[in-house]
Amino acid sequence: SDAAKDYYNAVSLLTQEKYQEALKEFKRIADASGDPEYSAKAEFDLGRCLFALSQWDATIQHYTAIIQNTPRHPDMSDILYIMGQCWEKKGDKARAQGFYKKVLSMPGDDDSSARIRSKKALNALGGA
Repeated sequence: SDAAKDYYNAVSLLTQEKYQEALKEFKRIADASGDPEYSAKAEFDLGRCLFALSQWDATIQHYTAIIQNTPRHPDMSDILYIMGQCWEKKGDKARAQGFYKKVLSMPGDDDSSARIRSKKALNALGGA
């Protein structure tokens, strides 16, 4: 499908660290896509671009909207982990810990990368 092709082109830009270009593409896909699967993926990756561009507040705003509008988003544990990372970068350790703990409290795979990274981050901040 076109949505799939566009999405994978945007992911390729992200992988090449062309964050501004990837951001534009993900935004276009998220806004235009009639395909809910690629819309959701593009929404998630749009946040990853903002994070890569060190736009902590924009990342937090973007992901907060996803949490409110799509509470069952397939990438929720990664979204919460990245939110924790943003708060940590902003110097708010308590808020960061809250997000990491939320990831760890979610049902799911103990070996998921978001869980493993959240556990490490929590330990680095002085424990669970």
